[in-house]
Amino acid sequence: MTRHDDAMSLRHMLDHATEAVEMAQGRRRDDLDSDRQLNLCLVRLRNRLIHAYDKVDFNILWDVVQLDLPPLIEQLKTALGFDGENQI
Repeated sequence: MTRHDDAMSLRHMLDHATEAVEMAQGRRRDDLDSDRQLNLCLVRLRNRLIHAYDKVDFNILWDVVQLDLPPLIEQLKTALGFDGENQI
């Protein structure tokens, strides 16, 4: 994989992680059970989820979106050379 491919992959990860966090902003864990649109948006994440989405533990998914993605977003921004909201 080239350096460009790596950067592109990291950028995709950043974009999708940011979207997931934004979709969950202002929401509660219970919304995953009652809001079909939110459920579909968050459950349809790639890899494990895409191949076993019928077995997704919503509590774990919610914790990932709330607790794991925000620090990952910051790490991805650092890796991609973002300064605040702008890429340097």
